[in-house]
Amino acid sequence: MGIKEDILAFHFSERAKSELIIATKLLHALRDFEDQDLEGAKKLYLLFLDFVLTEVSFGFPFVDLREAEERIREARGFVELGEFERAGESFSSALSSITTRSELAMRSLMEKGLL
Repeated sequence: MGIKEDILAFHFSERAKSELIIATKLLHALRDFEDQDLEGAKKLYLLFLDFVLTEVSFGFPFVDLREAEERIREARGFVELGEFERAGESFSSALSSITTRSELAMRSLMEKGLL
């Protein structure tokens, strides 16, 4: 990969990683809601996850985040079912995948003396 591609891969993977961290924190907050409040909170959270998926897809031309996208979609399904623990596991897997991609781009930039 060239310098431009490395920078873009690093940028988009770090951006996706940041959004997943936010998604994980919000998932923990969902556990505090009950009944009708929980249903409303889930609807907003699912909309947020749709936004996260859109953001992840922006990076596709520069970095392969398809595995992470699959895990996020999986987590979204678990949230719909109210299985927050399993959703958290899927987010952890997505975060691990994205971190690996980010690290590869970062190493390349370090080898080129840019980080």
